[in-house]
Amino acid sequence: MKNYLEYFIFIVFSFIARLFGLKNIHIFAKFLAFLFYNIIPIRKKVVIENLKMAFPEKSESEILKLTKANYLSFAITFSELLILKSTKIEELKAKCTSSNGDEIVEEFRKGNGVLLVSAHFGNWEFGALWLNLFWGIGISVLAKKQRNHLLANWLTSMRNRFGNKEIYTGGSFSKIIRALKNKEIVGIVGDQRGRKDSIRIKFFGKETAVFTGAGGIAAKMNIPMFFGFAKRDEFGKYQAVFYKITCDNQDLSDEEKTKILTQKYFKKLEEVIRENPEQWFWMHNIWKY
Repeated sequence: MKNYLEYFIFIVFSFIARLFGLKNIHIFAKFLAFLFYNIIPIRKKVVIENLKMAFPEKSESEILKLTKANYLSFAITFSELLILKSTKIEELKAKCTSSNGDEIVEEFRKGNGVLLVSAHFGNWEFGALWLNLFWGIGISVLAKKQRNHLLANWLTSMRNRFGNKEIYTGGSFSKIIRALKNKEIVGIVGDQRGRKDSIRIKFFGKETAVFTGAGGIAAKMNIPMFFGFAKRDEFGKYQAVFYKITCDNQDLSDEEKTKILTQKYFKKLEEVIRENPEQWFWMHNIWKY
């Protein structure tokens, strides 16, 4: 019963969002931001604490202002997700620009597997559609199976619409290796907290236990990682930006290369976040331990 109730609420929100359309979705997002910040404060304490740890130089009022901006950014991302399944391809293309994705396409067309690592920044679901929208290339995305099978099916159908496939977590390492050996592009959102005993790197100057799967795969297969994200501008449009991440010293062990690649990824991610801190998903408790 709980699954059906959740799905019903989701579909109602989706229906309302479609009434606004992609052009005016920011209006609906403002309502959601108000709801989630003031009425049903989802993880507000976590957001505030994370921002204080990342930006100790900011005053209390600056932190609260940034928190509200973060809720609005997340609300825009969520609102856009609600209508991705029904929005016309032409509208989506008009929402996007890309400055430097050619290298990824070139690697793929050479017949190489490509590891594309993203982050919970801007609109990551939007970003996952990029290659299909502009180059007609679908990717395999690492996804966590939703508890609610109705929502899971909705997300699957949305991603499949754009030629993407899902690789579910749980035994995913071998599936990703297989996909890369099959010359596919595999997308991983890599900014999750790792286990307590996982590799620790510096993130905003703090020792942080992080997910190292992407770096470990790149090290094991000796392939480059590309870090890509969809950054939202002041007009609500997105620019896809990509960076190539490599380990220069190939004589190191896989574990050493994994740490170097992971640290490089998080260093670049931190630079990106500092430019637009409101667009990262601060609701994730990255510094739990």
